[in-house]
Amino acid sequence: MNKMSRRAFLGAGAAAGLSLALPMAAADDFDPSYERASVRLFQDMYSSMARDKNVVLAPGAVLGAVLQPAVGAVRGSASERAVQELFGSSADLTVIGNRFLRTFGSLMNVTAKGALLKQNVEMWISRDVRVSGDFVQRYKAAFGGTPVTGFDFKSRAQAMQSINRWASDSTDGKIPQLLRNPLPGDTAFAAGGATYFKAPWVTAFDPSLTRDADFTVEGRTIPVSMMYAHGMKGKYIESASFTYAAIAFEGEFEFFAIKPSGSLDKTVTDLSSVLLEIRRADAFPQSLTIQLPRLDLATQDDLTESLQSGVLGPLMKGQDLSGIGGGVEHIDAGVQATMFRIDEKGGEAAAVAVVSGSKGIQFNREFTLDRDAVVGIARRGNPIFLVALRSPTGPN
Repeated sequence: MNKMSRRAFLGAGAAAGLSLALPMAAADDFDPSYERASVRLFQDMYSSMARDKNVVLAPGAVLGAVLQPAVGAVRGSASERAVQELFGSSADLTVIGNRFLRTFGSLMNVTAKGALLKQNVEMWISRDVRVSGDFVQRYKAAFGGTPVTGFDFKSRAQAMQSINRWASDSTDGKIPQLLRNPLPGDTAFAAGGATYFKAPWVTAFDPSLTRDADFTVEGRTIPVSMMYAHGMKGKYIESASFTYAAIAFEGEFEFFAIKPSGSLDKTVTDLSSVLLEIRRADAFPQSLTIQLPRLDLATQDDLTESLQSGVLGPLMKGQDLSGIGGGVEHIDAGVQATMFRIDEKGGEAAAVAVVSGSKGIQFNREFTLDRDAVVGIARRGNPIFLVALRSPTGPN
């Protein structure tokens, strides 16, 4: 087939997809340990979720929530080793936590008009817990602040309202109700992470060209509103196992899609090697004909099973977190709420997670997202959101 007429379809007549929001790759800011942790968490979450659901992960939100109590892990414990394994580092957890915040700090340094990335973390510790002074110092070394102590979890409705208010404020009101039910009155701590992103396209889609089309998910056809642009600058890679395309938001962010040649399951399993292949290809901007469905996703997921069964399982059992203070043992539960929206003007995505514990030559390419694929938003190579896309619209 003549190269100038080749088409890579990521849309109509395809299966359920995987979507990610990742930062664009720039060598000076790319953090391989953060990508490693993001992909591993995403794989753990994907394997524990029903196969008929979109799987959306904001790595910064979940890692921000988990790392806070983790700095209270007993040195040399299984919980400490689990976090080190997740990041591929033998460093002290305060160092890992601080590096995580510095990675996001560099990503949030956005000066482009209309582009915004915010990250927030917070930890609430019960008034019934005698907090260790060592934990407070380690927390400050990792996150630059101090946890909220003396929190009244026994006033269950009020505690829920306080955490939900924090979640809403951290996401510009996009996640107004993270907790739908109050936490138990004997909760010893809760820790939250929040991520909010918004940016316009560098070149917007023309709404008058948007038309009805089909998106195929495992043999089922879903009607979608398909956006269209011809001659848009973007990146394009074809390999034996996937087709990749990326187009730019303002602020060095990008939306990308990885359309599998085979199954979505295999793409998720091989995601680390896929992302490595994409970085090594170092695709140059070229002219693209893009067909992309509007995305309007909302999820509310219990993370407890994926945390228990995944690499961070040790944090969910035993007494490894006793370094936080008297009576604290481990993480009991986790929850994440997200929204992920792509339209003709640009993209917007938000997520909040809370964990708690009781005691060359340029050719025009054509790219259509009409099946399961890996898609996302990126800045400098470090994941912000990860989504297994099975339907372009609607809540789970």
